[in-house]
Amino acid sequence: MRLTALERGARVLTTLAVAASAAAAVAFALGLMRVRPLIYGEAEVLHEASRIREGLRLYTDPLAGAFDYGPVPTRCFVVYPPLWSWMLSHVPAGAAATFARAACSLSWFGALAWVAARARPGCRRAAWLAAGTAGGIYVIAIFATAGRPDSIAIALAAVALARAARRGEVDAWTGALLALAAWVKPNVLGIGAGLALFALAREPRRVWRFALGAAAVSAPIAAVLHAVSRGAWWQHLVESTGQPLLFDTWWANVGPRAMFIAPAAATSWLAWRGRGDPGVRAASSAWAASLVWSLVSLAKAGASSNYWMEPAVAAVVVAANAPVPALSASWRTAGWWAIAGAAVWLAIPNVGGVLEAFQREPPRAALLARARADCGARPGEVVVADTPGDEMTLNGRVIAPGFQTLFLVIDGRMPERTWADDMRRPQVVCAVEREGRVFHILPEVAAAFDVRFVEIERVEDWRLYSLRHREGR
Repeated sequence: MRLTALERGARVLTTLAVAASAAAAVAFALGLMRVRPLIYGEAEVLHEASRIREGLRLYTDPLAGAFDYGPVPTRCFVVYPPLWSWMLSHVPAGAAATFARAACSLSWFGALAWVAARARPGCRRAAWLAAGTAGGIYVIAIFATAGRPDSIAIALAAVALARAARRGEVDAWTGALLALAAWVKPNVLGIGAGLALFALAREPRRVWRFALGAAAVSAPIAAVLHAVSRGAWWQHLVESTGQPLLFDTWWANVGPRAMFIAPAAATSWLAWRGRGDPGVRAASSAWAASLVWSLVSLAKAGASSNYWMEPAVAAVVVAANAPVPALSASWRTAGWWAIAGAAVWLAIPNVGGVLEAFQREPPRAALLARARADCGARPGEVVVADTPGDEMTLNGRVIAPGFQTLFLVIDGRMPERTWADDMRRPQVVCAVEREGRVFHILPEVAAAFDVRFVEIERVEDWRLYSLRHREGR
């Protein structure tokens, strides 16, 4: 097949744009691994790992509070089934955060590369372009390279899906891997649902193998969790992650992502054209179900770009198994230029986002590094923050995750006074508030906060507070 100059130019531009995005994402993961502040999801699992490591009870009642660390209680739910937290508990405390980020980054980029490397003959170029595109999306990389369990779960789901697509069927191993993925991160359900529907349509009498594999993994995990938590694990999971669905949240997560339309359309086109192959149908079912599930989940309060990870990896599996149909020279050239335009459209915000992160994250991290000294916190005293990451950094534990606690109060499950009274404890001497200013949403908490604290430093929209009046200052 001879390439015209126009087609060759489009291919080169596509490759450069995808490579630039992927390189920027890898640079973000490596260059800021030890710098950027902890985010939601990774701070909680590090806190849980520390409690497991120290032999403390993991499942506690947030209303009563856990007073293991002194007079200022910890009030938090166990966010996910603690498989990843348990793994991190075997890593020394000082290295746990870096280890978690390194392992998750390797899992994310490694899973994408593994799927592309095992692509069917004739699909490898498309698979590598899809893998580079998925891996280079900055708003996904923020979460995929954090120490959260998302990337571990997605890697398990990717292996299961790639295996099913290659074989054109599901089996017990498929069910086992997908069940394990869901236990690691409970929102990773779309690929499993899609493959279950595929199996029901293709071989309904053999779906029992898929179900048996899932049950073989789920039963012992559920039994251990029930015993360890004294039956509280389900309540913790629902209370910490079961926020309401909101249209404004959905639009904030979906509306600005118009650049995802082109990759999604290309994936759907490949899936439809290759639907005659059982393996492609398996991958297509997982792609469609994971996309629908993600679009629904993105309406949940607290949802973010990590929900795009599952359909992204499913799209790479589709590209690795669905051959690109033969096209005329003119249509092929037009197609490559459309792909090049989409790749450049994605590369601009991806590379720009990474460059901004390298400018933004070091000053924020520096603020947290000097916060205790600047606000005069003494050993044993507590710095509260409206995000668990800052509390973990400043205290070595989470006090009360702002997002969780806010919804507990809003839903009437915790009195607002309980949170306000914690602000008044004499051992609470400093505070950090990010741009959301969670401490100022509820009137009683805001009043208790403002009476005690005064802003002393600000980096962008991050504020550091100290006591208004303190003896010896």
